[in-house]
Amino acid sequence: MWTAGQTAKKSDEGSKWTIEEILKHCTLEDNVLKLPGVQFNKKSYAEAKKWIEEAGGSWTGGKVQGFTFPFNAERVFGILHEGKRCNLQQEFQFFATPAAVADWLVSLAGGVSASDKVLEPSAGSGAIVDAIRRSCPECEVDCFELMPENRELLAQKDGVKLIGEDFTKSDVTGYSRIIANPPFSGNQDVDHVMDMYSRLAPGGIVAAIMSQHWRFANEKKCKDFREFLDNTGATIHDIAAGEFGESGTNIATVAVVITKP
Repeated sequence: MWTAGQTAKKSDEGSKWTIEEILKHCTLEDNVLKLPGVQFNKKSYAEAKKWIEEAGGSWTGGKVQGFTFPFNAERVFGILHEGKRCNLQQEFQFFATPAAVADWLVSLAGGVSASDKVLEPSAGSGAIVDAIRRSCPECEVDCFELMPENRELLAQKDGVKLIGEDFTKSDVTGYSRIIANPPFSGNQDVDHVMDMYSRLAPGGIVAAIMSQHWRFANEKKCKDFREFLDNTGATIHDIAAGEFGESGTNIATVAVVITKP
């Protein structure tokens, strides 16, 4: 049994802990990350909280008193518990598409019908899939997704055919609609959109969220992409900065729509 002095010592123990030590003393109970019952110094706690939130956790008070996750947290908890950072947005370039933007993107693609063969090549947690299904409840959507936690969420959705992890390494083709919000870094969005276009059936449409980098960059890839869009008669729709604020980024983006002859 703890004496008063021992209890005070145990409570004060965490004041000297580093971020890594705080995380190593956390537990995962019923998919809730619980902090150890000691007093932390404010700086280390604030940074540990940031790391947990980067890994997908959100603080829930009341009876829960812990960080909850919208997916099975075992993998990310294992990384955090080792004192390592697990930034899902950086690791997987995952910025969820807000519902209103997703619905608008589907409409830019001309909507979808039950006869369409539809692909979401970087499906995330399913925001665009949900928009497609709102437009056409009977549609089945072929999906690719790299992030394990998102694949778990997608597998629980109706109308999802999860056919792989990395779209760029697949050979799927013949789609009438490809609707996506691909990763941006390193001109990945340009590569992905070009790849998507190659997977369209004649008359098919790609509608994709992209960065604005390619519009002004001098790299050959970006110059070639601008020429490609001109030659294909693509339409470009600006998306104001802040539209993705709820997903953790405030950069201005665009929606690019291309129809294959």
